[in-house]
Amino acid sequence: MRAGRGPAQGPCHRQRGVRGVAIIEFVLGLAMASTGTGATLVSGPHTPASNCSASVFSMHNLSGLQLQGHDWMSSGDSSEAGCLASCCALPNCTGWNYHVASTIPTHHPKQCWLSAAPRLYATAAEVTDTWVGGARVPVTCPAHANPDHSCTPATPQCDGSNYTRCREELVRSVFNTTTGRLPSRDTPDHIEDWSNWSMHGVPGPGQGTGVGDVEWTMGLQKLIWTIGLPGNGMRQGMLRLNSTVWYSRNTSGDAPSNSPPVGYGVPAGDSPHCPTPDRPGYESWVGMSDTLVIHHNGHQPCSGGDPPRTTNCTDCTPNYDTSLDWFNQLGYDVMEMAMPMHGCNRILEPATSCERLCVDDPARGFNCSGCRNMLASDSHAWFEQFEEAGDEAMRYFLEPVILVVNYARNVLKYKHIVMVGLSGGGWTTTVAAALDPRIELSMPVAGSVPKFPSTLYPHWIPDLPEGAGKGVGGGGDFEQSSDRPFYTACGWTCLYVLAALEPDRHSLQMLHEHDSCCFATAGLHEPVAAYNQFVQGELERQPGGAGIFQTAANYGNFHEMNYRDKVVIATMIERLRRPRGILPAHFADIPYDVLQLSKE
Repeated sequence: MRAGRGPAQGPCHRQRGVRGVAIIEFVLGLAMASTGTGATLVSGPHTPASNCSASVFSMHNLSGLQLQGHDWMSSGDSSEAGCLASCCALPNCTGWNYHVASTIPTHHPKQCWLSAAPRLYATAAEVTDTWVGGARVPVTCPAHANPDHSCTPATPQCDGSNYTRCREELVRSVFNTTTGRLPSRDTPDHIEDWSNWSMHGVPGPGQGTGVGDVEWTMGLQKLIWTIGLPGNGMRQGMLRLNSTVWYSRNTSGDAPSNSPPVGYGVPAGDSPHCPTPDRPGYESWVGMSDTLVIHHNGHQPCSGGDPPRTTNCTDCTPNYDTSLDWFNQLGYDVMEMAMPMHGCNRILEPATSCERLCVDDPARGFNCSGCRNMLASDSHAWFEQFEEAGDEAMRYFLEPVILVVNYARNVLKYKHIVMVGLSGGGWTTTVAAALDPRIELSMPVAGSVPKFPSTLYPHWIPDLPEGAGKGVGGGGDFEQSSDRPFYTACGWTCLYVLAALEPDRHSLQMLHEHDSCCFATAGLHEPVAAYNQFVQGELERQPGGAGIFQTAANYGNFHEMNYRDKVVIATMIERLRRPRGILPAHFADIPYDVLQLSKE
C-alpha cells in the first residue's frame, strides 16, 4: 500500500473539519522567565514552613561544597540558620549555600545563596573559602568530594518498597522536575489539516480480479509540538525540537468495499463505499472512536516521494507501515509518532543543527559555543553532548508522548488510551507507560528485555542478535544504554512493574522468537519466564491491587510488527473496550505465544 498527497480523487472525500488527521508538533525546552543579568534579591525576614527544617536537607549535606548556578541571593538573616530558614520559606527553593568565611575579602562571605534548580551541581570549595548548605533534590557531587559527607550523586534507586516513589523519581530524572509531576501542556503548537490525503492499494480481503486498484481518501491532521520548554516544575532544555504526530480518525464506516469488488455487479463509482446516512456504519464515520491508539514507529526511516528516499528527506509520510490505516479500519482513532531525528522529526540540515536548535542558558551552564553539529552517522548519540552539559536528553524522547496523552485525555476526551510501538517505538512505549498511568494498555513490540541488572532485579538477558558476544548491556541504541541516568531511578523490571502498577492497567510485552535485529527469545525462554515471574509477583503484592504484565513471543523472524502481532494487539484492545475489560484469563490464552506453548 502506498500513500500520496494531492487533490482528492476518491469518491469519499471529507469536508474540512468533519473528520481529519492532524499533525501535532510540540516544542520542548523553553526557558523560564528571566530575572535579568544579576541575582534577584529576596527580601526577608522569612518564616520557615512548619514542615521544613535541617532534616529536610540532610540527605544532601553540602558542607565543604559550593553549588553551581545559584538562582538568587537572600537578604534575610545573614547566618547559617537564617539561610536555611529562607530556603524553607520558599516552596520553589531546592538548595541553599551559606558562605561562612574566606581569606580573600573580595569573595564576600556571610552571604546566603539559594537555588530553584530541579537538580543541583556542586564543586569542592576553594581552600580559601568555607561553605555549608543542603539540598532537598538530587545533587551531582565532584568526583573528588570528601566521601565522609552525605552529598551523593543522586537519584535513589528503586528497591521495590514504594513503587509510587519510584515513579516520582523516574519523572524527576527524565524531566528534571521538582514537582514529580508530568509535563502539563495539552494543546498542540500547530494543527494542520490534511483531509485530502489519498490512500492507494489493497485495503482488505476481497474476491476476484476486481480487487487491487483502489484509492480512497482518509482525513488526517498534522499535529506539531515544540519540545524543550519550561513549565510544571521543569527547567528549559538545551534544545528546541519539534515533534510531529499524524492524527487520523477511524474509518470503520467507510472502509473500501471488497465484497463484491468492482466488476461484480457494483457500479464503478460505488467502490469504495461512500459514507451516507442511508448506509450502515455511517455513525462511526461522523463520530470519534472511544479509543485512541498511540502508534510509535520508533526509528522510522523517512519515506515518500518518487523515487523513495531514506535519507535527507524533505517530507514525511503518514501510514508509513500501513498500521495507521489498519487501526482506523478496525474502528480506532490513531496518533502516529516517531523518535526524535527520525521520520517526520528528521533534522534536515545537520550541518547547522547547533546553530538552529541549541539554546544558551547561563543559569544552567548551557553554552552552545562548544556544540558539535550532527553527523549523518550520529543518530541519537548526538544527544550525549547535551546530557554531559547537564540537560536531560531523555525528555526529547518521552515528552512528546506525555503531551499527546494530555491532548487526548484533556481536550479530545478519549475513554481509552492504548500505546503500541515497534523497536525504538517499543522502548518508548515501555518507558512512557511507566511514567504515565493514563496509558491503560501498553504493547511494545521488540522493544526491550532486562539487558543489564539493577538494584531491583540483579539479573540480565542478552539482547540477541545485535548484542551477541558484547556482554552485559551490549547492543542497542543510545537511549538503551545503562549510561542513561534515569535507569538509576528505575531499571528495566521497575519500568515493567510501573506499566501495570494500577488496577485495570496492563502491559503485554511482545517479542519474536527469531527477530532479525534484537530481543529474540530463542534459547532464552527460562530467563524470560524468570523476569516475568518476578514482575508479576511484584504486582500481585501491591496492597491496592494492580494489573498484569506478561511477555508473549511468536515465531516472527523479522524486525517488524508482523501479522501475528497485529492479531494479538487488536484482540487485546477489543477486550479492553468491553464492559468487563481485560481479565487474567485473557493473558493465559495469547494467540501464537510460543512461550506458553513451551510450557504445555
